[in-house]
Parts: sequence; C-alpha cells; structure tokens
Amino acid sequence: MNFTYEPLTKKQIEDVHQATLDVLEKCGVEMCDERAHEIFKKHGATVEGNIIKIPPKVVEDCMKLAPRSFILDAANPDRSVNIGATDRPLIAPNATSPFIIDEEFKRRKVNFDDMRNFFKLSQSSSCVDIGGQLIVFPTDNCTYKEGVITAIYEYFLHMDKPMNLCSVDRNTIDMTMEMMHLLTEKEGGYPLFASLSPISPLRFDEELLDGLFYAAEKNQVMEVTPCSAAGLTGPITGIDNVVLTNAENVAMFTLIQLINPGLPVVYSTYTCITDMRTLQLCTGASESIKMCAMARQMAGYYEVPFDMPSGSTDAKNCDVQAALESTTAIMNAFAAKLDIAMFMLGSLDSFNSANYRKFILDEEIIKHVQAYIKPAKDMNIDKTVDLITEVGQHGTYVKHKNTLRNYRKEHSFPDFGVRSTYEEYVIENKDITQRIDDQLKKRMDSYVAPEIPEDKKVKMKEIFEKYID
Repeated sequence: MNFTYEPLTKKQIEDVHQATLDVLEKCGVEMCDERAHEIFKKHGATVEGNIIKIPPKVVEDCMKLAPRSFILDAANPDRSVNIGATDRPLIAPNATSPFIIDEEFKRRKVNFDDMRNFFKLSQSSSCVDIGGQLIVFPTDNCTYKEGVITAIYEYFLHMDKPMNLCSVDRNTIDMTMEMMHLLTEKEGGYPLFASLSPISPLRFDEELLDGLFYAAEKNQVMEVTPCSAAGLTGPITGIDNVVLTNAENVAMFTLIQLINPGLPVVYSTYTCITDMRTLQLCTGASESIKMCAMARQMAGYYEVPFDMPSGSTDAKNCDVQAALESTTAIMNAFAAKLDIAMFMLGSLDSFNSANYRKFILDEEIIKHVQAYIKPAKDMNIDKTVDLITEVGQHGTYVKHKNTLRNYRKEHSFPDFGVRSTYEEYVIENKDITQRIDDQLKKRMDSYVAPEIPEDKKVKMKEIFEKYID
C-alpha cells in the first residue's frame, strides 16, 4: 500500500539544504564550550566569541559520515532494535512530563508510583518498542537528581526494552552503561541513545555540550531535539522554521562527527507552531505535524534516522480533542515513514502532562492505523472463484472452513471499542471511559517484571546507591 506523506518537493529539499549552509556560514551558531571552539577552528570555521560560523564543505563532509542505521541494545537482547532499517516506525511512549492529569481532571506532580506504573504499561504494551528513562518525570517530593537517577534504576527493574536517555550528563550516561553491561554481560555496542535539546534559535549551552562531548567520548548515540516555537523562537512560516531546525540538527551532527567520525546520530525535531492569540506551544496543530514531516524529509536527504513526537496533543483531558490530534499525528508517523515515533502513547497538555487513560486510548488508535495501512494480500484467483462458487447465492460464509481458519488474522479486534448491538450496549451500561479504565486495570494486573537474577539485583542496587549519593 502506498501510504506516504512528503510535503516538500525535491527542489524545496535542496533549497532548505542550501539555506541551512548559508545560515551556518553567515549567521553561525552559539556554542558555549571552548572545546567546540577549538575543534571548529582546527577545521576552518570562524569563531567570534561563542559564535561559530561553519564552512559549507565542513558540514557536507561531516554529514556523509553518520550511518543510516544502528542497533540499539536492550537489556533483553531479543528486544534490541535496528533503528533506521525497519519498514515501520519504532514506537516509544510519552517522555519527560512532570505532571499527571488524573481521572478527576486535576493536574498534579508526578510521583515515583506514577513512574513505575508507566514503566509497567510500556513494558506490557504490544505497541511499544523503545522505552525512556523519563516516560514521566518524578517531581513530587524529590530533588532533580533523585528523580533522574531513581528513574534509571527503576527502568531496568521494570523494563527490558531499549532506552532513550532524556536527562543527559556524565552520571546518567555512566549509570545507564553500567546497568546495561551488568544485565547484558556485554561490552561495547549502543546501550542508550541520548536526547540533547538546543535552545532555539541556534544556541547550544554549556550543559548540553558537556553531555555531547562525554557521550561522544563514550561512543554513545545522540539525537538532536530542537523545539522552536514558530512565531516566537522560530520563523512563523513552516518551511522557514524547517531551515532553523535543520541548521540546529546539522550543526550538532557536524560537531559530533568532528569529535567521533562515524558515530550514529538521530535527526529529530519537536518544533511546533505558536498560537499567536495565547503564545502557547501547539503540539497537536496540523501545521506542527506538517513541519515535522518536512524535517523527516531532510533526515532522509542526509540519510540518517529520524525521530519526532507522534501522539502529542494540546488537550487537557483524554477527550475528543485528544483523540483528534493524536490520530492525525499517529497517521503522520506511518505516512511520513519515521524511524522512531516518540510521545506516541499517554501524552496530554502540549508535552507537559501524562495521562493513564490516554495511554490506553493511543494504543487503540495505533492498532487501528496499523490495520488500515496493512497491505492487501495477493489473491489466488482460482481459489477465490471456487470459494464464492461453492457458497453460491443462498449459502453463508459464517461456518465455512475458510472463515473459521482466517477470521482471527484477517480482522483486528478493539480492546475497548464497542461493536455490540445497541441493546447489548445499554445492558452493559459502560461508557468509553469505564471501558478504558477496565482495560487499564487489566493491563496493570497482568504486568510481569523482567526476570533478573537476585545477585544482579543486588549489584543494581549498589550501582544506584553509588550514583544517588
């Protein structure tokens, strides 16, 4: 099935690339790290204070070095994924939200129980391929350090899928690598991919760059996650904003390749429009999703994997708006041929909040979209004609062996959607929220933790205590 969305023409892609080279050469980027200054100077860039102006040849030479795909390791080797080499998006849940919107429609801080619950939902989900250190960000009665370090420890207790590291510094990189080496008994490889967010427009602060240099030293994969707000911290026009996003990605990729040639990178963007009436970031807007699809084409141009948020919404509740905006984003993830689709489950409130019901709703949307885009099977003409002729004009297919043999694999079945008669629906007397809650309880009750030998659990605790002190 040809299910493809590519908003940019070939000429527009070339124009974005050329504009990016011009921006990096004439305007430059701000990088607050002497090591970056020295590396770029060595390769012919102009450094004026913290502003680095990069020659086009340096950029283009570096962009040829990053691989198209790489293996992201999981604690369970059977769950490792080949990023950039799949025929569908690898799906990841919500990330970094410091708030929960609860069943009473009130917003509260994330606690450690919420963190564990979202790990459990993600581990047990048939949709989720990649987890995250901070599916939700614990902020209730804990320090920043306690939140990020505890999250790594609890992640590996509750999940054995590959991990996106959202809070990137020397401690979190080292701790994650130690945990993975303990659990897999394997050195090397790529046990994490680290997300680094520039400050739009065109600024890379000291903390980000320190994490970048350390990840490069440790030979770990990085992705760039610009989040410009069109009309506020980025140009108002979509294609102009893509030039900014592209420049931020390409500048960081260039630095990474100058430090560690051939290290895998992931192109990303969290860029959205700004509602100029409220000055709020709009993650669920159609134009935001379209800009991300444009950026995906630029990643394809450079032949590097691409990641974008793909289930986000500006809705403040798990309601019709949430379903509308998330469905558009999820459809786009498949149509734009993403490599990784972050934020695909459980996100509300413009990245700021997570919601349990929304996680279950998003799973159902994903399954609907997957069933819709599944290619039609080839037909055996003789067998099809024989089947229809055998049943004839007055027969039924309901008990035919062809139906009994194939119906489970031919059709998808919703987890909570209603397909009963109206009379049965009235008798059951459960609205969609109650049905989602039933499915949520079922999922939580059926969770099974990864099997970890007791001696390794003891060592995991020791690693945690070393980094939490």
